[in-house]
Amino acid sequence: HLYTKEEFIESFVKIMCFLSIFAMISGILSIVAPSVLGLFGQYRNSVFDVYADMFFAFQNTSVIRINSIWGEAGMYAVFLIFALFFETFNCNKEPSFRRILILSGALLLTFSTTGLVCYLLYVVALAFNRGRFQGRLLWGMGGIALLALVLINNVEVIQMQFMTAGSKLSSDDISFIGRFAPIIYNIQEGLKNPIFGQGMTSGKFYVDYSFYQGFLACDTSTTTALFKNFGLLLPSITVFLSFRLARNETQTAMATIVSFVLLLVNVNTQNLIYDQIYWTILFVPFMCSARYMDEIE
Repeated sequence: HLYTKEEFIESFVKIMCFLSIFAMISGILSIVAPSVLGLFGQYRNSVFDVYADMFFAFQNTSVIRINSIWGEAGMYAVFLIFALFFETFNCNKEPSFRRILILSGALLLTFSTTGLVCYLLYVVALAFNRGRFQGRLLWGMGGIALLALVLINNVEVIQMQFMTAGSKLSSDDISFIGRFAPIIYNIQEGLKNPIFGQGMTSGKFYVDYSFYQGFLACDTSTTTALFKNFGLLLPSITVFLSFRLARNETQTAMATIVSFVLLLVNVNTQNLIYDQIYWTILFVPFMCSARYMDEIE
């Protein structure tokens, strides 16, 4: 009740655009002038990647993928998708093409495979939608797609990054295994106690699947991790809230269905169980609208 729905969405999208501008600057510097990264303070993460601590951005010194304040491109992409969803499908105001361009550019520079898949779903949902600004948005998305194709065809380093992102959809890629195996594992473990779950356990587990055998030390799936840890109730609530969010922000049945799939895919190659903004976003449909607040005042 401290903020209306419109105020929360506006603040969230503005902050994501602000962060994205700094993230894209850091990514461009890593391409055109990587030596500049050495001017900033540096630190290593748990797997010994080196990051330059830039203004509102952590830039990996060995790759050009941008991470913003998350230090991980995939997690950053999750919140960029949420910001694009809100900016585009919020029917209470005209979407800003400038913001969509900034958010889209940042998402493409994360070179996140899941982020790119979600971006395609986002465009499909937009095509099915029937908002007041539908035509203008589709023309704008066409312009962004054309610009992306020009960059991919003419900038070799960007072309290589997109090829790498596409290769991660193969079951031979360790990144694919690190995302897909936890989903299977969580479902298998959750089914052993579907009512109450297995409780909070160590993230390291051994898998023996046709595409991979060995230990994994990650749990990169939100909905299935909730199922494994807490049983059916909590993930069922999050799935319902995701559907409610998709339905409230779209104008056609097909746009709702595609947006619902988009929201589920978006959070199920990362673990957002402990992320407070994720839970806030799920409850956006229940926030008071500015119109309602005016009426009760």
